Amino acid sequence: MSTRRQVTALPFLTSLTVAALVAAGCSSTSSTSGTGDLSSEAVTTSTSSDPTTTETATPDDTTPEDTGAATDGDGSGQGSGVSGADSAGDPLFPGVGNGGYDVLDYQLDLRVERPTVSGVASLTIVPTQPLDTFNLDLIGLDVDTVTVAGEPTNFEHSGRELSIDPAADLAPATEVIVVVEYHGNPVPIDDPAGPAALGWYTEPAGTFVVAEPTGAATWFPCNDHPTDKATFEFRVTVPSDEVAVASGVLADTVDNGDGTSTWVWQMADPMATYLASVVTGEFELIEEPPIGETQVRHVVPAGQGDRLGPILARQRPMLELFAQRFGPYPFDSHGSAVVESNLGFAALENQTLSIYDAQFMGVFVPDEFTDRVMAHELSHQWFGDAVSVATWGDIWLNEGFATWSEYYWVEQSGVDPWVGPSPNLGPLVDLAAPNLFDENVYVRGGFTLEALRRTVGDDVFFEILQTWVERHSGSVASTSDFLDLVQELAGDTPTQLVEEWLNAPQMPALPPR
Repeated sequence: MSTRRQVTALPFLTSLTVAALVAAGCSSTSSTSGTGDLSSEAVTTSTSSDPTTTETATPDDTTPEDTGAATDGDGSGQGSGVSGADSAGDPLFPGVGNGGYDVLDYQLDLRVERPTVSGVASLTIVPTQPLDTFNLDLIGLDVDTVTVAGEPTNFEHSGRELSIDPAADLAPATEVIVVVEYHGNPVPIDDPAGPAALGWYTEPAGTFVVAEPTGAATWFPCNDHPTDKATFEFRVTVPSDEVAVASGVLADTVDNGDGTSTWVWQMADPMATYLASVVTGEFELIEEPPIGETQVRHVVPAGQGDRLGPILARQRPMLELFAQRFGPYPFDSHGSAVVESNLGFAALENQTLSIYDAQFMGVFVPDEFTDRVMAHELSHQWFGDAVSVATWGDIWLNEGFATWSEYYWVEQSGVDPWVGPSPNLGPLVDLAAPNLFDENVYVRGGFTLEALRRTVGDDVFFEILQTWVERHSGSVASTSDFLDLVQELAGDTPTQLVEEWLNAPQMPALPPR
């Protein structure tokens, strides 16, 4: 996230200057508690006028077909299933995500009629244990029906938790289709890291998504934690004079003959829920020539293509450089979505479709700042998107890597960016939710990598980065995984150096070049 915290950490701009730019161009309109409390009760209170409301649907008294998808947990008919956990167990966000199953694929069929959305979400899940009940995350929307393996199913919906009670236990290691029909007026939730709200935004010109870390559940039912990545298909129906762009590759556009069109986008690579993106409304689509096999497309506010297109095209040499240093670009498509909204930050690295506030794109800040933000977000496609964090406490693996990449891009112009950080930036461990995107995560994280680079040299350093992506692309990794890799490829002394940079009460000094 090139966000509210990161923009204060640019050596080329004083904190005062950047603060003034943020205030002038990007003041947030949302309020946040800053408590980091995303328990079911807390989220319900902030998103529903009636926090005690539950929804229940009763299935017909029918016997499910013997498809192998819905059976007693051990196949014995004894009802040996247990409830899946209502949390992924993340130390920073104990109420987020769920357990007992893995999602393989999301098929999201959305009809957007601002401000309302109606959706059908078809999830292919694989239980990891015998399940008699399990949960999905969904906030502030009304659930109409739920089916599991084709059978109508009991459910309760309160706060963040959509609790599903299949007609029969689900066997482990067997694919099951879960279909949720829902509707409502999606609104963002408070961000525990502040100041921006998280989730589905509705603006006069259209809609877009800003979901890191816990806001995906505002617009579709999901297992809302990076450890459960899945492939996606988005079928988005909008008025025919509007566009709908989503993460991935455009597979089809359909004129429905009723004044609406359906846009179909496919993300064939695993994606964390918070990185899923849909943009709809009065926008124009800019298609650039591909870079190798990678499709390049951007979506910008209607009438701003001439201004924004050349700015966004400056990402091409960045992508080519990063592909040389980090390994091949990890996805089939690349692009940016520029929106006109007071987000409170510059950009967010939605997978293959990073989102930018139009007010930061060459208007209120110098060109070099815009380029730095774009380099930061682009590098996230490797570090954060292809390889995601095992827990949110590992966030420096996203933001530190992206900050290092941003500074490395600056190096290419002959300017030394590795000057001027505060010596008082705190350690990168034992973070709390309100500090998830503080300056130390970005700057000390980036300087940790630069210290490693200066210790092992460019050849070994880039071998570490490339191996990191090769081993963990499509999955998640932890700080311990990174230390193990440094130990494997560089040995004891560099590993101890990284540990000191992560843990020391005060930020160490960079080794000399």
